[in-house]
Amino acid sequence: AREWRELTDWLASHTVPHAQIRNVWQAALDELKGKPELDLVAREVAKHYVKLGAYEHPDALRAFETGAASSDPALQAWTLVKRAEGEVLAGRYDRAEVLLDTTPGIDDPLIRAEAALTRAGIMRWRSQLADAAEVVRKQVRPELKRLVGTPSSGQAKQALTKAALWEGLIAKDRGELEAALAAFDSADAGDDLVRARIEFQRGDVSMRLGRLDAALRALDAAVELSRRSEALAQEQARYLARRGKLHRLRGEMTASSQDFEAAREMIGSAELEADE
Repeated sequence: AREWRELTDWLASHTVPHAQIRNVWQAALDELKGKPELDLVAREVAKHYVKLGAYEHPDALRAFETGAASSDPALQAWTLVKRAEGEVLAGRYDRAEVLLDTTPGIDDPLIRAEAALTRAGIMRWRSQLADAAEVVRKQVRPELKRLVGTPSSGQAKQALTKAALWEGLIAKDRGELEAALAAFDSADAGDDLVRARIEFQRGDVSMRLGRLDAALRALDAAVELSRRSEALAQEQARYLARRGKLHRLRGEMTASSQDFEAAREMIGSAELEADE
């Protein structure tokens, strides 16, 4: 028999290839029906797809269903917050608010911070930028400070990185490009995919400021880190296309064409995989 709790701990502490996550999840569904260990595996599987931004992948949806049906209120709350994140990403802000409003009240600073950050995201997309910045400053960061020195401090660090990224995005939307760069520079990411997203934003802002050498260094890093971390094809293509635009601005037309062609191939391969 598998040692599912040990396996879950391992999933929580390692970056696991996508194919391996799918195999583990299928095995868990086959072997753990009705057992509490299924909830533990479901959370780690959901975390994998959340990190990728693939909230509507069939495996993610099944993992969310498992979490929502759990008898653990903390897992229920976490699941609803993550589903709300996905709704924000899809532009369904009203549905995201309903999910947040129906989330069980949990005295877990990490879940409360993630919920507040999701509300800030809704405000940002509704162009309520000052309100969004205030939520991050007055709700998200104080909740995460409660976790310093606790067993959850590692997760709090990841959430602080996400908060810094959101602060940078909000500043960028407000046209405060130097403040945006400062926020991105303060984001301390230990994960390659999160680092790729930060480098992309750093590169984009540097390009807007006319700092083309700094922009190229950042976008080179974003392209490489997204490839290495198995980011979704659409995300990798976005980074390639932005670097292609930068090459064009620098007069490097051959490199620009190569990046745009690679981006088109990336999108094409993603569409073929979806059709299979």
